[in-house]
Amino acid sequence: MKHDVFLSYSKSDKTVADAACATLERHGIRVWIAPRDVTPGSDWGESIVDAITNSRAVVLVLSASSNDSPQVRREVQRAFEHNITVIPLRVENVAPGRALEYYIGPVHWLDALTPPLEAHLERLADTVSRLVATTPAVPPGTRRPLPQMPPLESGEPADSAPEEATARPTPEPSRERPWLTTTTVAMAGAVILVAGLGLVALTGRRSDVPAAASPSSVPTRTVVAPEPYHGILDGDWTVAFTRPDGSRYSGQLKMAGVSGTMTLVESPRRGRARKIVQTMKLVGLDKGFAVRGSSPVDAASGAALSNYPADALVFTPAGEKSFRVARCDDRAFDTRDFTDCPLVTLRDAGPRS
Repeated sequence: MKHDVFLSYSKSDKTVADAACATLERHGIRVWIAPRDVTPGSDWGESIVDAITNSRAVVLVLSASSNDSPQVRREVQRAFEHNITVIPLRVENVAPGRALEYYIGPVHWLDALTPPLEAHLERLADTVSRLVATTPAVPPGTRRPLPQMPPLESGEPADSAPEEATARPTPEPSRERPWLTTTTVAMAGAVILVAGLGLVALTGRRSDVPAAASPSSVPTRTVVAPEPYHGILDGDWTVAFTRPDGSRYSGQLKMAGVSGTMTLVESPRRGRARKIVQTMKLVGLDKGFAVRGSSPVDAASGAALSNYPADALVFTPAGEKSFRVARCDDRAFDTRDFTDCPLVTLRDAGPRS
């Protein structure tokens, strides 16, 4: 059957999954859900794989059971590999397990913790409807381009949840949008996944940016970056990293030319989460470039955060057209000592040309 959405859930959450399916279909959204839509006599695994690959989105019922479900993890991984948007619907007060966090850690999710469930499902249907309307179907066997994610409600507590993101502007048709893709790398004889390495590869460039030239050789340069880095990050990016104290950060970087903003949800090991907004500026380094933050403020109150060290995302060349990305504070940035800076997962969050 042709469908719009694949519904991923643990069997312990079947009641919620069935209710979500009914609500989505009542809104005209075609849902594929097992076991209902597995053709009798067909291979179960092949049916699941085909259904995910041909979906425009995956709705994940997030709970303690789905955290522990190998089947759910495989389904989310399949969606991730095909650049299919995953919309987590959190039905229990749990964070994504370590296996799921790699895929959905930076993604905003919908909470359905407080009754009535129906109200949350209506909001889910509205979100999915907007996503499906902007995500074209692709021919079977074709890798889907990264979709444009509609604003979703954060999974953080309601009193500290981020405000909905503003709609992204449509990229100019005459320009090819630069994008970075995560990779894996072997170092010191051990293979380290990109989630822990922060290595990204530059695989596209704006057509109005000239061929690569050597960046400035002045070690202490902190002015705007020269070509070829001007405009290299234009667009929207998801950002995720963990500080040495265990605090997790995830959110969005929006850049245009050499300036932009970064909005992060700070999830400390103890205490309440908060959303932080910073002004970002692209600057040149002796080797590579950085996006340096300033004037961090609390998004909820607008108050300046004098005790929050501004973030700098440092892009160090790691090969031809690839960069190692790390998050550094002002002291590390000023001394150019990036040794102890935690590594960053950076992903394209907008459509590609």
